[in-house]
Amino acid sequence: MTEWEPPVWGGVIISRKGSGFKELKDLTRAKIAIPSESNSGAFRIPLYELVSSGIRYKQLDFMKVGSNDHVMEAVLSGKADVGFVRTGILENWLGRGDLSSLDEVQIINRRDLKSFPFILSTHLYPEWAFIIMPNVGSEDSRKIASSLFKINRSLFPENELDGIEGFVSPLNYLPFEMMLRELRLEPYDVVQKPSFSEIWNSYWRVISFVLLGLFAIVFALWKSEKYRSIAMMNHKRLENIITATRVGTWEWDLSKDLMEINEHYVSQIGYTRDELQPFNFAKFTSLVHPDDFQEMMRKIQDNLAVKQNEYEMDLRLRHKKGRWIWIHSRGKVITRAKDGNALLMGGTHVEVTEKKAFEEKLKRAAMFDSLTELPGRNYFEEQLETALLNANQKTKLALLFIDLDGFKEVNDSFGHHAGDELLKIIARRLTDSTKSTDFVARMGGDEFLVLLSGFQDSQQLYVISERILHKVNEAVSIDGNTMHVSCSIGIREIQPDSKLSVELIINQADRAMYKAKNSGKNRINFYL
Repeated sequence: MTEWEPPVWGGVIISRKGSGFKELKDLTRAKIAIPSESNSGAFRIPLYELVSSGIRYKQLDFMKVGSNDHVMEAVLSGKADVGFVRTGILENWLGRGDLSSLDEVQIINRRDLKSFPFILSTHLYPEWAFIIMPNVGSEDSRKIASSLFKINRSLFPENELDGIEGFVSPLNYLPFEMMLRELRLEPYDVVQKPSFSEIWNSYWRVISFVLLGLFAIVFALWKSEKYRSIAMMNHKRLENIITATRVGTWEWDLSKDLMEINEHYVSQIGYTRDELQPFNFAKFTSLVHPDDFQEMMRKIQDNLAVKQNEYEMDLRLRHKKGRWIWIHSRGKVITRAKDGNALLMGGTHVEVTEKKAFEEKLKRAAMFDSLTELPGRNYFEEQLETALLNANQKTKLALLFIDLDGFKEVNDSFGHHAGDELLKIIARRLTDSTKSTDFVARMGGDEFLVLLSGFQDSQQLYVISERILHKVNEAVSIDGNTMHVSCSIGIREIQPDSKLSVELIINQADRAMYKAKNSGKNRINFYL
């Protein structure tokens, strides 16, 4: 801590060294520690620095910790990514030995001022600025100011004056006031409603010009029906384009079979407007994926025939480079003739390829086991339900419930990594031991399900199950360690006319498996 303390102060913005938060723009993704929102040096002043650089502070993630020291502790411990402290705090920590060196922290937006002795990230403001509002009388103002300047910290117990001592002679507080006004912080967080006279005095020229323009428009519309129709059409077109800002827009003139499209529309599919002109409905449909064509035509025809007010759907369009991209398409008839026939249709296109990929990823995560990449229980139950619905008198179906013997010992002896690798190998062996028309899934833990079809009788079903049993029994080598597991298999044959629920069939196969396990393991048991 320097011996001379200037009558101005500022804020310091810090992060842990190597945390990746080096610039002001990085703070939009950071958890920021502050003492409180009423702290000027450690909140308001740094906040104004961010707002001045174009960052919207409403989107920042602040964490109130109570004091400047607590901010330092939060940043150094990793509880916060970034911290705001007032000038002089870093020097205090260095002086006390709480901070071994500045190499432990990153100073963000550092400013070097020769006339200011402390580390700084912001502009400087008068020390302990206080503002007396106009409604406070002059006598009270003098008493308050006199009392503040007489405060002597040494005469009071430790911590009793935290936050209220240290006032200096009055300086130019206008910059500080303007900062509070711009940030709309107390006491300037309430905006008074302007009166009509204030609005008129400030904007009478604009208001007069607008009124004059409105009068001219009304007069023109009253004078000519033709001009009125043109103005309405232009207004409608402008409204459609503004509504579709930053998305692909299209308008289809059905009488001429011409489609007007904007640059964003064509850029989504890799073209320029010149490459697609003249663009009509036939050229548009040639870009639509065959699997989406019928549904798209139905929706458009329903809209043209007034069966629905507008249409909305996701469809695929062929990109110039040959790949398919997903588009969220919306449209409606804008203008109709007196007989009801559509004359003009318009709408928007928004590319949603990434959104679709993310949805597919979520769907797969819900339907497949992430470790073995086999279908999960939910997916298996859907497949079994479908198989039961489609079964006929000639259909042969059976459910195998497989539980590994000795898997816990592998986990205990070789670790969970080895156990995971073993499950992957067993999953591949089960898949290799069955036909492509069979369905293998992971129930969870060390349990698997297999839906078999196309076998001749119970004897062949036993042979298939025995082949799986022997395949599982083969030795496995993982990270140089050889290990063995076996399995117990419960079999539930399913009759074509079975009215049993999917859940009951699985439970019965489970019970058959446990009977095999209780009979000595490494066995096959039919549910009877």
